[in-house]
Amino acid sequence: MMLLSIGATIRCRDGVAGKLKYVVLDPEDGEVTHLIVERGKLLRRDIVAPTAWIEEESEGEILLNATVEDLNALPEYKEFDFIQPDTSYRPLSGHRVEDTRFWASPYDPVGNGRPWVLRHVRVGVQDDEVVMQRGLPVHDRDRRPVGTIDHLVVDPTTRKVTHFVVRRGSLLDPEAHIVPLERVTSVTDSGVQLNMTREELDQAPLYHAPVTDEQITFALQRALETDPRTRTSGLRVNTQGGVVDFVGTATDKVMDAARSIAKRMRGVIGLEDDLVEPTQDASKKS
Repeated sequence: MMLLSIGATIRCRDGVAGKLKYVVLDPEDGEVTHLIVERGKLLRRDIVAPTAWIEEESEGEILLNATVEDLNALPEYKEFDFIQPDTSYRPLSGHRVEDTRFWASPYDPVGNGRPWVLRHVRVGVQDDEVVMQRGLPVHDRDRRPVGTIDHLVVDPTTRKVTHFVVRRGSLLDPEAHIVPLERVTSVTDSGVQLNMTREELDQAPLYHAPVTDEQITFALQRALETDPRTRTSGLRVNTQGGVVDFVGTATDKVMDAARSIAKRMRGVIGLEDDLVEPTQDASKKS
């Protein structure tokens, strides 16, 4: 089986290309159709890559059968909010809808309604496809919130999702359960609906990450203290759910080195982009 970890490193044949930001799912048959890859640090772009390009997945890294140039040639994924005239609106006091730019009233609209309608549009994926991200809410059959999506387990041959890994509570809570696709009623951009109760979910098999957060933190902290590029930086490591963030102050060069070291650590599935400033209390302790 193939584990698609949101935040995992995406690597092309000629080097690291970015990280997995979203997974695009066909809700009809459960097939993962595309990966949305986040590229860049300052000028970020989201690239829509077909899952057919996946060559292998191992230890939080996904290898594509492509070069970085090939990836850059693919379509971008974007989301837009815009307003357009409401076709059901009828002019009031002789004012046409195209002449109306602002609607202000202390009362609820009656009859004709507002002259403009807010639209949300996605570019780069089909309208009927679901864009899944880590942290998507999960509800039981009684529509009660029971957790969030953590990972997807995919059959590498068919590219179809076989299981969801559902985390109970927050990232600080290590408990996560494996739910087969047969126990999923519906999947949308706003959440996942299960046909099982909260109690049944608690009895589902536990998911065990190959490396614990404590092991990642220990190994990475020792590596930073050993590597000549980072050993005098004083950076400290926090890990939650396989996602690493750094605490301290450092130059861009040191941070690039720290990220490079972290990406090669077993069990790391993502890096936080922002460097966390140490608190005064933490500074005194160190």
